[in-house]
Amino acid sequence: MTEKLTPEPGRRGAKRGIGYGGLGNASQGSSIPWKLKVGEVEHTGEIVVADRWATSLGQMLEGEQTDFRIVILTSSSRMRSDSIKDPRIAVWLPSQAVAEEPAAYQAGKGPAGLNTLLSSSPYLQGRVYTSGGLLIRTADNLAGRDIPAALDRLGVLVLMSSAEEYLRLIVDDLPSPMSPQELESVVELYRKSQERLREDVQQVGAAVHSLSKLLDSSLIAVDREVVDRLQSIAGTRDPVAFGRVARDLCGSPSSLASDLQAVKRLIQFARLESEIRAVHLYLSGVSLGKGSDELSVDVLSIMEQLKLDELAARPHLWSSVQDMFRWFKSRYIPKYQEHHRDYYREMEELYYALNHARPQVEAVGKLNGIPELRVSGAEGTIAQYEEMLAQVKPCPIMEVSEVVLEDGPTCPDCGLALSAIPPSRTAREYLGQLREMLEEQCRRLSVVTTRRILANKANQKLERLVQVVQVSDLTSLANVLDDELVELLRDLLREPIP
Repeated sequence: MTEKLTPEPGRRGAKRGIGYGGLGNASQGSSIPWKLKVGEVEHTGEIVVADRWATSLGQMLEGEQTDFRIVILTSSSRMRSDSIKDPRIAVWLPSQAVAEEPAAYQAGKGPAGLNTLLSSSPYLQGRVYTSGGLLIRTADNLAGRDIPAALDRLGVLVLMSSAEEYLRLIVDDLPSPMSPQELESVVELYRKSQERLREDVQQVGAAVHSLSKLLDSSLIAVDREVVDRLQSIAGTRDPVAFGRVARDLCGSPSSLASDLQAVKRLIQFARLESEIRAVHLYLSGVSLGKGSDELSVDVLSIMEQLKLDELAARPHLWSSVQDMFRWFKSRYIPKYQEHHRDYYREMEELYYALNHARPQVEAVGKLNGIPELRVSGAEGTIAQYEEMLAQVKPCPIMEVSEVVLEDGPTCPDCGLALSAIPPSRTAREYLGQLREMLEEQCRRLSVVTTRRILANKANQKLERLVQVVQVSDLTSLANVLDDELVELLRDLLREPIP
């Protein structure tokens, strides 16, 4: 809020001589440093009392020490508003020639003298001009008889007016023209507008940063410059500084208006971030197999549209990208669901075959523990079994209608890709290799046990094993080959044949 300040000891005091502030010797008078606040920000200026107007009084303010200048003329001398070159300069003209007050002012030396001078009727009925023309028609509207408050209000009004062209571009319902009584509401309106602009620019910046990584592309240079400029401008909480920063960075109100229009477009783009991300991630997860040429063309076409500079430049075209994406999904989802069903029907058969072969795997392992029956590569085949079984594990979702693909391109339970092929050949080769190993072990087992049987070194259980081996019943072999029989074989083969 705009604070009403009164003179502070040691801060407002007259400096004799118009040379203060680099004004030269154009007029006789004095300059008083003056401080005031706009909202929470303090600004330093000067009050210059002069008996007549000189062009040097209206020159551009230089340096960072003087934010504004209020020139109080003690005569109703003629002047042109275009001789005021800086919008931060205001000239307070009395309504008529001032007679006794100048002497009283000089005697008062500083704020006390100002109070005497400006309380007179000629000044209360006087007018205030800036580079934009008439600012206040009747100075009595400033603050009545409270002269320090009047000067504070005038200083704030001058500062706000100097930024007015820029403020109007972001502040809705800004009074026109602004009056001293409306300054507090104007500051509050600015704060709300500035906060909205800051949030908008932050949203754009965050979306650009996030999507530039995701889409591996960047904004065009013009849009990057707009975002950079407005990030600096939108962070300014002081309405006066807003005007100065906007002027320095944009150069003119029309340029700022152009930047703000660009931000409106970029905000539309930023609000699409989650949708853009969802489409990109969905398509990035699509893996198409043979026979999906049309779907492949759809994916390439849509991904080509997902360029940061293109989307930011024409966010209104996003609806057409969404239409393309919906059309793609309408064909992709049924195709995927059928593939999922057929794939896992095949996987069920493979899983059954491999799971049924577990006793054979165990038999190969047991027989391979006997040196006379050991075959090369058996350890690797046994170790590979669990891995093979895991590869053909069925998906718990078997019904086509239960495979939901609205949020992702693959089954949420198994992540099956449309390009995936059941490992049927690998599984069958594995089962064939397992059978060959067990058959080789059976052949060796038949040889060594037959010799023992002929030498009356076997018992009934071993003879039963030989019978099974001789008919090549590998399933039965796996079922009868328990640990006791394996140990019996081991002991038997240790004994020499006479």
